[in-house]
Amino acid sequence: MKTSVFFLALIFPFLLNAQFTKFAGGLGFSSGVSYNLNETANPAIWARAYYKLSKKAFVAPTFSFYKSGINSNFEYELKNYMMQGDIDLNYGLFKEDDISLFAFTGLNATSVISRFRLKEDSGGDYPEDKSDIRLGLNVGAALEMRVDDYFDAFLSCKYIAGSWSQLVVSLGVIYNLEGKRRRGW
Repeated sequence: MKTSVFFLALIFPFLLNAQFTKFAGGLGFSSGVSYNLNETANPAIWARAYYKLSKKAFVAPTFSFYKSGINSNFEYELKNYMMQGDIDLNYGLFKEDDISLFAFTGLNATSVISRFRLKEDSGGDYPEDKSDIRLGLNVGAALEMRVDDYFDAFLSCKYIAGSWSQLVVSLGVIYNLEGKRRRGW
């Protein structure tokens, strides 16, 4: 919790000057989480907004919703739903013609909701409905390739360090609100 407050206090002054310049969406693939006798599933659908702090720096909040993981037999069905919220600080490391490389770090909140449905009662022990939210730290890199004046293709890989450590690979499309961008930083 102290880390979260410190991080938000650190970036809050920059957010006052930040300008919403682009948004993105796509698919994400996670190494998954084991929770309540079940696994989470892939893929995720994610959406992200970019707030420009400087020519090379962006704050990017992201929301991801994963496909439900299902554990089913003749007695019961157990579904796990995973959602993630991130706030990352992206910094441009390299730009060559139409390709840019970014490094990022930030905070992650992962929520898993587990729902149980009894089909046939045979008198055994069954899992229960559960939910949990856990915090983590993100570190990763992203590659952006310019498609035209308004669109970029996007590929990223991040590691979430925490009690639910995961590796997440995302791909998608970024729409630039500014359009007609110059090639250099």
